Amino acid sequence: MNLTKSNPSGLSASVSCPSCFNTCNLSEAPACNECGYQFPASELASYNQQPACNIGDVSSGPVKLAVTVTLGFTIDGTGSSKAFEIGIPKTVIRICEKVQAKAKNVFVSVQQHGDDEYGEMPVMLVEGKQDISLVTKAISAITYAGGFDRDETHLNAILNLMNTVPFPSSEKVGRGAIIALTTADSKLPKDKSIDDIAKEIVEKNLLLYLVSEAEPNMMKLAEKVKDYGGFSYFMAITNNPSEKELGIIADKIAASIIQTMSGAASGTLQQV
Repeated sequence: MNLTKSNPSGLSASVSCPSCFNTCNLSEAPACNECGYQFPASELASYNQQPACNIGDVSSGPVKLAVTVTLGFTIDGTGSSKAFEIGIPKTVIRICEKVQAKAKNVFVSVQQHGDDEYGEMPVMLVEGKQDISLVTKAISAITYAGGFDRDETHLNAILNLMNTVPFPSSEKVGRGAIIALTTADSKLPKDKSIDDIAKEIVEKNLLLYLVSEAEPNMMKLAEKVKDYGGFSYFMAITNNPSEKELGIIADKIAASIIQTMSGAASGTLQQV
């Protein structure tokens, strides 16, 4: 849609997108250039924009992308996570809802993990479901216990998730994201380094999101993913997750898809 701008009222054409909080210039386009949100006709009219086509063509809500997104969650089910048992399901469900609002096909897998050294191996609670009510039911049933010593085997859990969930094989067929909700730090795997895990995440074109405490090994993984040209994002785990930050996670996933569809050469997100 081509737009011309006339603004005798002197109002600024820069507005915040209600979907992803990106700053948009309504004098240039009727939609957010980050997440695709279409501003309603009433708001466009307030800036005296004259569309080249009928203003009724402008949708009043977000446009869903005709793509497939696979979300893989791994949740630390040890006793140290009990302090966040209210916030963990809130975080997972809101991320799912926000991504579903942007993509037509969203498949969700949820894994619970503990400490492998004490026999607390990863267990898949939900596998490739689109019904969020099933995700809610599974997460609500988690009993946070065990772990015994301070650090857990979060990195092993991320490896297991990568090898279990059928993430899209390439950006041409969809986009995959790992979201790890953890407390304390991770013990190092016996057979792979943090570098190895980071490389594998990038090679599989996966986005990495850590909703966790800022612990050395977990933060190193996030940094290494960036070093190898991938995307990672950190959000502090809490019982009162920020709606804005949950929106950022969903919007970054959507933005990566938009970038892929636009034929970006690298196919990777810019770091923020």
